[in-house]
Parts: sequence; C-alpha cells; structure tokens
Amino acid sequence: MIAFLEVGSDSIIHQFILIFLLIMISPGFLQYARPQMLAFMFRHGHYTEACSLFFPFSQPTTEGETSLSSIPSDPLTTDYGTIDDLCDLCLGYGAMAVLENTIRTITQSPTYHEAHMIQYMNTVLTRICNYCETHRHFNYLYNFLVLSISICIFLWIP
Repeated sequence: MIAFLEVGSDSIIHQFILIFLLIMISPGFLQYARPQMLAFMFRHGHYTEACSLFFPFSQPTTEGETSLSSIPSDPLTTDYGTIDDLCDLCLGYGAMAVLENTIRTITQSPTYHEAHMIQYMNTVLTRICNYCETHRHFNYLYNFLVLSISICIFLWIP
C-alpha cells in the first residue's frame, strides 16, 4: 500500500489521505472505531448528533448498523457505548440540556407512540435518572424527572 508513495511528490498529502480513507473503510477499523466515536463527537462539539446515536428510532437506519433490538443483554448498550457513557460525556462537556432536548424532540415526534419506542424511552429516562441520583447531580435529576412525568401525562391525555 505504501509502495506507491513518491518522496518529494506534490501529491504526497493526497496519497496519505487516500491511505487513511482506505484504512477507515475497512471493516476491522470500523469495529475498533465505534467505541471511540462518541467521545470524538463530543470533543468536536457535535453534541446533538452524539446524543442521537442512542436513539435509532429518530433516524432511518442504514444497512450495517446495529439496532438496539439485536443486543439481548442490555438494550441500552450500543456499539458506541452505554447511557452512562453518554451521561458522563454530557456532564463533562456541559451538554445535559442537549440530551434533554434530544429526548424531548423524539418524544414529540409521530413515531414515538409505538409501544417499543415508549418502553425504550422510559427505560432510557430511568437509567438517566439513576445516573443523576447516583452521581449527585440533583438539578439534572429534577429536569429529567419532570421530563418523564410530562411524557407520561402527555400519553394519558387523549
């Protein structure tokens, strides 16, 4: 692969980019890269996109992505990490409000009224509330409790 690099060539940067892209699209690299994707997205300020990785119902899935239903042990674990990892990063980068807004947006979408979606979101909110209580972030705990109660009230109103 490196044999086609020409020392002193003007296009050596382009050749490096080509090699990097070839490595990036190899299946082995994708398996390695997914766990680091969440932290990478937060480091570069893509908080909303990082939060949406845990809510596959909010976007159409493409071929090759792992759906949450295919993971039998813990439905809140994805290829990108756990809800606790997401909460750690949201707290570290000051993006808990972004996570709250992401959940609020998803629960207001028309696809939210499916039974598996409601069950999944209730489980997510429970896990986030447990995280906030365990780590003593009571202001965020209050916000997510209010969000979960408002979602429950919204579902009961015809």
